[in-house]
Amino acid sequence: MKIHGGKLKNRVVFFSLALFTVFIVGVAGYCFIKATYEDCSISIIDGVYWTVVTMTTLGSYPLGVELTSKAGKIFTGVIVSMGITIVFVGLPLTIAPWFEERMKQAILPEKIPVPDENHVIICGYSETGKEVVKNIKTYDIGYVIVENDDLFMNKLSGTPHVYGDPTSEETLKKANISNASSLIAVKDDATNAFVCLTAKKMRPEIMIVASADDISNTRILLKAGATKVVSSKSMAGGLLGQRAVGRYDVDITGRITMLGGLEIHQHTIPENSLFVGKNLEEAGIGEKSGVAIVGMWKNGKLTVNPKSDEKIREGTILVVMGTKEQLSKLRGMI
Repeated sequence: MKIHGGKLKNRVVFFSLALFTVFIVGVAGYCFIKATYEDCSISIIDGVYWTVVTMTTLGSYPLGVELTSKAGKIFTGVIVSMGITIVFVGLPLTIAPWFEERMKQAILPEKIPVPDENHVIICGYSETGKEVVKNIKTYDIGYVIVENDDLFMNKLSGTPHVYGDPTSEETLKKANISNASSLIAVKDDATNAFVCLTAKKMRPEIMIVASADDISNTRILLKAGATKVVSSKSMAGGLLGQRAVGRYDVDITGRITMLGGLEIHQHTIPENSLFVGKNLEEAGIGEKSGVAIVGMWKNGKLTVNPKSDEKIREGTILVVMGTKEQLSKLRGMI
């Protein structure tokens, strides 16, 4: 049962007023009936005692306290009905949400401040979101995660986060969208579309990268305001398909663009390349083109940071990093 703070507060106030009203009516009515219909002495203490016992249906009354007249019995029935409704129905509906809110606050992860500026807003902490966070951390860039799924919240302790609906303007304000450098939406396609619409409405110039589970939704996400749309399933499928038929001349993830204009590409060494038969030191690829060799595929296995004596053969795939100019120069050399 989820109740917003304002609604819960209103419910508590209403319950308290109803309880107080019935209590006052009970005491006043008891004193009136005792004096008017039963010709008995009036005792406020007896009236309070009778009202509490009647509202809570605790048990029998002491001698002389019970209302015995016809009007008294009718009044007793009315107070019993109202008491049961308020105490046994209204009380749980008020206390249970209040207790739930307090429990939620007790188990919420440690709150870390949202970055002031130039940070990335990540909407969603699914497996894809976790990978996004890992990559952003390597560049020492500020970020904040926006998530409204309770299942993920206990995993965000010590991480900048905002609990709330990522399609809500109020939530994105809390994530400081006005000073963010970009936003990444990695929820389901429908939610991502609404995230894009809300973010663009609040900050038209912000760069938005959205994931698409279904590649056919790419156009919808772009129209909603996404700057770029990435379909991980499509990319993975294309890469696996090309691997299966022996084509290795594709980028690791299509193409990875990094900070400072650097990019990571893969290049297959053809049969007629001058590099065939040489090791990395003899080929002098880095010295001649300026790129950095960060990996090498041989016989289906990737070697990260290969040694200088690694031999280059036909079909060897070099994983290189460099600027567009350096990568263009390398293509001419291969």
